[in-house]
Amino acid sequence: MKKIFIFSFFLVFIPFLSGAQGTLQASIGIGDAPNRVKIYIKSNLTETTNMSTLEFNIAVPEAETIVKPTLVSAASSIPWVVVDVVKEGGYNNFAIVTGQVPITLPLTAGVEFEVLELEFPGDQVLPTSVALITLPKGGNNGQLLFYAYKFPSSDGSSLYYSRTDATYRTDTINGFSYNADGTQGTDISSATLIATPTPVKLSSFSVDIKDNTAALSWTVENQDANSSHFEIERSANGKDFSQVAIVNATNNTKQSYSFTDNDPSLSGSVYYRLKMVDKNGQFTYSEIKTVQFANTGFSVLVYPNPMQSVSKLRVNLEKPQVIKVSISNSTGNLVQHFEINGQRGMNEKSINLSTVPAGSYMIRIQSGQKNKVISVIKN
Repeated sequence: MKKIFIFSFFLVFIPFLSGAQGTLQASIGIGDAPNRVKIYIKSNLTETTNMSTLEFNIAVPEAETIVKPTLVSAASSIPWVVVDVVKEGGYNNFAIVTGQVPITLPLTAGVEFEVLELEFPGDQVLPTSVALITLPKGGNNGQLLFYAYKFPSSDGSSLYYSRTDATYRTDTINGFSYNADGTQGTDISSATLIATPTPVKLSSFSVDIKDNTAALSWTVENQDANSSHFEIERSANGKDFSQVAIVNATNNTKQSYSFTDNDPSLSGSVYYRLKMVDKNGQFTYSEIKTVQFANTGFSVLVYPNPMQSVSKLRVNLEKPQVIKVSISNSTGNLVQHFEINGQRGMNEKSINLSTVPAGSYMIRIQSGQKNKVISVIKN
């Protein structure tokens, strides 16, 4: 039996000797500097603790090179000792122990209490994954765990609680890490500190007409390695947007970007917005910007061409008119026909050829006395 559980016989009788005994949980949070963390505890009862044992184990993945953390501060001036690294369970483990007995701390039910703060010397930022770890039965030396004994005590199946702050969150996994006498335990329990991506801040976004093209420029702040790309979206009516380009993000915290839309069919009012996408798939939209091109009369564009299944048809009109669209295959057989109630300016409509085989198709667009035929390729 491991030394940390030598009081387990008395644990069974504590409720009868001293009344209700609280249950203690632990968690981890960001410290007062970028290379610091804080360890917290929380009880389900309001009480002044009378613990004979309180131990923690802070760990980072074994693949990371990290210096042993040092103690910055401790509640009640408790003399904590950080033990040298032990590689076990896939982690670099640093047990945190004290010889002080009893350990008295003023706890309020449901309110977390800061026990101590640690610093990782020489590191500008925290390791990518810092955690409180409990190995089954405390690992080979019995110290790689969170363990509290007496008033209150820890529950080896419910050791950690989750928490959040502005830039980090703490995710927990509570398994069966040990029982009352420390003879059983199968699971690793953890409270892992994870950086929460700061939303990219769009500090400026503008669209200007230059040489009959749309020149987009924008500047972002708070950009980090989680930023993936920007999607430039365009609309003829300010409601129905489609993607026209993708600009990849850099890893610079502050960065300026630009894109030129040289679509020859740009005419009348054209609307743009940015879709700012993170690597985890989350995204936000910018405000919508509008530019006014000269009305060039009847013009038609189909894009992309070649296409996979769907393309966009853009038709610019001098006045409201019905737009008739017919699509024929290479043998002249009609495969699709539809009409659009066209408005003055740019009109946009999706063309879906997902139900026809790959090949060459002719799209005939007619509005009043004007018409145009465009050849498209479906891959």
